[in-house]
Amino acid sequence: MDLIAGRVWADERRPIRHLDPVLLVTALLLAAAGLFLVYSATHQSLDALKLDPAQFVKKQFTAFVLGFVFLILVAAFDYRFYKVYAGFIYGAVVMALTLGTAFGPLSAGAVFDHAGTYAPFLMGAAIMTALAALALASLGRPHHYPKRRRRRCKRSRCGARAASSLR
Repeated sequence: MDLIAGRVWADERRPIRHLDPVLLVTALLLAAAGLFLVYSATHQSLDALKLDPAQFVKKQFTAFVLGFVFLILVAAFDYRFYKVYAGFIYGAVVMALTLGTAFGPLSAGAVFDHAGTYAPFLMGAAIMTALAALALASLGRPHHYPKRRRRRCKRSRCGARAASSLR
């Protein structure tokens, strides 16, 4: 057992146990190859324009770091936690997808007509996403109702009921 942040973790409950090292190394190698390809595809044209030749590589690296941090955060949580909330999460995602498909283009077009750019719409969408995440995070644990007990009946009555249902 290890002592992590004042808690004792059993080996089978350690979050890092679920990480696949081959998958992580493969993702790192693919990201490094992607950074190289972005640099090799853009550095000459950016040099010709007297701009920073690593401009796009820096943006790509920032996106990679954010994605890798998100990967570690998601992988650190036990999947059984998500199993409890799977129905709610699925319903919320389907509802958001439906509403976004229905009203997203309409509102984005209205914002573009007014502002001449999509930036305010995208900023509003990011703020709404953050607020929704905070609202979901502030929900407490769900109330678990006790299971209903099945009534038992005497064998003679259960057999008679089963036999009558077959007729």
